[in-house]
Amino acid sequence: MERRDLLQLVMSTGALAALHQLSVDDVAAFGEHVHRAAATIANTTDRQRIWSALTAAQARTVQVMAEDIIPRTSTPGATDANVTGFIDRMLAEWYAPTERDVVLKGLPMLETRAAALGGASYVALPAARRVELLEALDAEVTALRRTNGAAANAHWFSTLKYLTVFGYCTSEAGMSKHLDAWPLTGRYDGNAPVRS
Repeated sequence: MERRDLLQLVMSTGALAALHQLSVDDVAAFGEHVHRAAATIANTTDRQRIWSALTAAQARTVQVMAEDIIPRTSTPGATDANVTGFIDRMLAEWYAPTERDVVLKGLPMLETRAAALGGASYVALPAARRVELLEALDAEVTALRRTNGAAANAHWFSTLKYLTVFGYCTSEAGMSKHLDAWPLTGRYDGNAPVRS
């Protein structure tokens, strides 16, 4: 799948309504901007990190969850792309408090379900059990989407999955190593006014 197609898919299923009004190139540039802001925390140790929306424990859960969604293979994974920092910045700076709270209240639900599978936490589950849990959540969101698309887009897991994919697809690691689309081209506007 080409970067443009993937970003259009991200935009069409996204939780941020404002992105629907932007061109694909503008969405990519926006993601790049958020990554630059998130880079300030990417190069610190875990003890020194200051998260904006997430606690350190939530950030660890989100990091493992994002890596389970986009694992490192022959291409970079979500951790390589600093998706956790991206998600933290997006939740803190671009989501309304009510939208952010939906995501933050969903993380304890994830932990409850992990405990039902025998784990002390989501992070402590074996990888196969974590993926099984994510697949179950994804199936629930997919079923919800069939009856109520708006509710599915507002579901905490849907938002985290969307932010994971959006963060990965707009990261340097994702674009250069996976999508082969780095550096970004400049914005082209074929209908730009010409001054004489």
